[in-house]
Amino acid sequence: MCLGIESRIPCRQLLDYQHRHLEMSSFFFFFIIITIIIVIIIIIIIIIIIIIIVIIVHVVFGKWIS
Repeated sequence: MCLGIESRIPCRQLLDYQHRHLEMSSFFFFFIIITIIIVIIIIIIIIIIIIIIVIIVHVVFGKWIS
């Protein structure tokens, strides 16, 4: 395990690097999940706003026409 791609890197440094890489990848994964959740929430809010606008327009123009 210690004799990786670059044998110049000592064992401790290599383990440190792998640990840091693992932290970064888990943070990145967490960030992706949060981004997806935010996007889904924004889409739901937009859909709700569109539905409300359609209902208001329908009610207002429905009364206005009749």
